[in-house]
Amino acid sequence: MLTILVRYEDDRGPSATIASPDVLRNADLPALASRLLRMLPAVERVQIFDGERPVADTASRGQGEVSRGSCRSSG
Repeated sequence: MLTILVRYEDDRGPSATIASPDVLRNADLPALASRLLRMLPAVERVQIFDGERPVADTASRGQGEVSRGSCRSSG
C-alpha cells in the first residue's frame, strides 16, 4: 500500500492517506509530492511511502527537487 503523509506548519497533526499501488502505478510520485506541497495551504512536508520504504519526500528538496525512490507494487 502507498501512504501519503502530509505534515502541516501549524499545530495540526499530520494527515495520512492510504492508496492502492495500482491506482498510482504510473504516477510520478515525487512530482505528486511537490504538487501537493504547492497546492495545499500550510503544508511544510509531503512524504510518500511504499509500505515502509520512502519513495518521495519534499523535506530533502533543494530549489524544487524532491528525493526520489522507485515505486514497485507490492502485489
